[in-house]
Amino acid sequence: MTPANGEFVARSDSQQRKALTNLNQVATPQQKLTQPKAPQQLLKYSVISKPGRKNRKQQKTNQDSYVTVQGFCGPPSNWFFGVYDGHGSHGHLVSDYVSRNMPQKIFDLVQSYAKQKFLLPQQFAKDGSHLGKKKVFDIGMLDDAAVRNVHNESYLQISNCMKAQGGFDCKHSGTTAVSICVTRDTFQVSNTGDSRCTIFRQMNGTAPSFISKGGSMVVNQTQYDWIAESLSRDHKPNMSGESERIISMNGRIDYYKDADGRKIGPSRVYAKDEDGPGLAMSRSLGDTVAEKLGVIAVPDVKICRRQFDKDRAIVLCSDGVTEFLTNEQIGEIVFPYYASNDTEGACRKLVEESTQMWMKEDSVIDDITAVVIFFQ
Repeated sequence: MTPANGEFVARSDSQQRKALTNLNQVATPQQKLTQPKAPQQLLKYSVISKPGRKNRKQQKTNQDSYVTVQGFCGPPSNWFFGVYDGHGSHGHLVSDYVSRNMPQKIFDLVQSYAKQKFLLPQQFAKDGSHLGKKKVFDIGMLDDAAVRNVHNESYLQISNCMKAQGGFDCKHSGTTAVSICVTRDTFQVSNTGDSRCTIFRQMNGTAPSFISKGGSMVVNQTQYDWIAESLSRDHKPNMSGESERIISMNGRIDYYKDADGRKIGPSRVYAKDEDGPGLAMSRSLGDTVAEKLGVIAVPDVKICRRQFDKDRAIVLCSDGVTEFLTNEQIGEIVFPYYASNDTEGACRKLVEESTQMWMKEDSVIDDITAVVIFFQ
């Protein structure tokens, strides 16, 4: 799409797909051909990534990255969306590295797992005609356990490869990662860090009706019931399960403090007897110093069955959106654009509202990236 403002950056989806053409060749094993045809939904999306500001005037380097791939590991109806929020002096390089390499890594692992399961001896032609033919297996063929293994292994391999490369230092730099793979039957979501994926489902009614509340357009719940559900969880150091791991690895959890010793901002990870690194999340890719203190790259993986009669919208975003907006408030912003299938309008409005919240609540503005997906 064409940005309306020079501050908005929308990376070329065609360029991304050109770089990932080998992900889009499809061959469906015979085992799948007998399955009943799933209901069809049209998918439309828009993406905006806006650089933040160090103060109200000075623009900073955008450390957010994103990727979109149509036909990912399967038919054209398969999609992959990812948002990556970098931090540290080389955060923009880390997030860019992960956004460029994660789809390929998942693709390679899917092919490996699928071949083990589906490429049986009877599928080989006796005359050898199968040789040299590239089969691409649909990620939707894998069972839930294999999908989880694929995502877990892809994050760990990307993390290890990034440490080994020499182009940039990731000792004190890293990135979040949240992605969703849309398949024939499922939404496959993986996340590390505090970027977020939220789905909005219609529970009752057939058409949206809106009322005004406090200057915002919201759903009239007496006629229309659209529910927000988070498909990811923010990984914070003080969370149960996260804090125990960090403490067991000689990390400590503390806060920035003002001159009077009062806590400022979110909980952070520190070395036991040091003032660093001060990372405000318990999982990330990169951050090799924090890794020694219990910050891990292992993602949460959630697999949801698609509900074609209820699934209406999905939003992936960096914490530039969610720092001051709840999932429900995000819903208030995007719902009015659904009836006209205006994902671009919804995306722009979400970024604008997020920017206004930063200007109201803070002296700086974080990078803001949002992917808005509508299902019709």
